[in-house]
Amino acid sequence: MVAVSGKRYHRNSADTTAAEHNIPLIVGLENLHLVIPFDCVPVAVELIETAIPLPQYVHPRRAFYVFGAEDHTLGERVLSWCRDVVYIPTRACMNLAACVNVVLYDRLAKAEDSRQRDVNEF
Repeated sequence: MVAVSGKRYHRNSADTTAAEHNIPLIVGLENLHLVIPFDCVPVAVELIETAIPLPQYVHPRRAFYVFGAEDHTLGERVLSWCRDVVYIPTRACMNLAACVNVVLYDRLAKAEDSRQRDVNEF
């Protein structure tokens, strides 16, 4: 599921797969906190001093990732209801799409690594 707050979402011609037909999409929310699925851990992706570096982060089994706009921070109002805050250590800034890709790839890679360890233990 993808949930977008505010009114800045517009279908992008670069989305050649028409993702909104394959992934549930909620647009125009005033408060993302209200749509966190049951038993999910809200995880903010934000560059703040107290954030956990992504390479050291252990993703919750059921995570609800919260990404900010490219030109704004999430702010204390959002961070206050996120259990975890992570950041991507980079030398340069990244756009929103790149951040989402890196975080989700990190989750996938760590899950695959965990499954490999489980298989090798038998």
